[in-house]
Amino acid sequence: MIESAPTATRAAGFTLLEMTVVLALMALIALTTIEALRFGRRAYIRVVTADEAAWMSFAAQRFLRGILEAAQPFKAERADGNAYGLEGTTTHLSVSASKSRTRGPGMLLRYEIFVAPDPAEAGRRSLVVRESVDRDGGGASNPHTEVLVENVLRIEWSYFDTPCHTPGEWRGEWHQRHQLPSLVRLRVAFPPDDRRQWPDLITAPRVTDDFIFSLHSDGEDQRRCGGTG
Repeated sequence: MIESAPTATRAAGFTLLEMTVVLALMALIALTTIEALRFGRRAYIRVVTADEAAWMSFAAQRFLRGILEAAQPFKAERADGNAYGLEGTTTHLSVSASKSRTRGPGMLLRYEIFVAPDPAEAGRRSLVVRESVDRDGGGASNPHTEVLVENVLRIEWSYFDTPCHTPGEWRGEWHQRHQLPSLVRLRVAFPPDDRRQWPDLITAPRVTDDFIFSLHSDGEDQRRCGGTG
């Protein structure tokens, strides 16, 4: 009886084609994972940057509101006619207030809020505040400058005046007045490609002309109805 030859068995393992397909799939998965991680990182940076910018604007508004609400008018004679409690134009505000983040409570300070070039990056400007001890409106003592909002295009201060028996109006300057404006408004504009928002900051100083009257020992009624000092 003739025996048949044994059938050849297939060798275990992958063919070259199968290995090529597996490696291609693994490369595709790795590439997709890397791109997903890059996208997640970019999205995270954008969210964090936007949150930081929004928080910086919120903190600046809160700080400025506190200063303006604590603003104190005073007679120009305290500074030999050189300064008043609040002096301002559309681009620069100078105000005395007893509020500070860096100094002790109850100290009268002079604040200047304006836009200045950014020393860290050419071509950019920032909203800054310069704080110093108020020496009756004359001479800065131990000044401290701090950036409130970075990369600002422009600002616009305005002051609401309420003369006697009139509805009142916004003015572009407040100069040589014993009393404070009824309202102070700050508008901030950012560069065109900047998505940050700055809602108009409108604040009413809490100290009124009645405070002025209480300061005069001669009893003269210095309370005014929107008139100049």
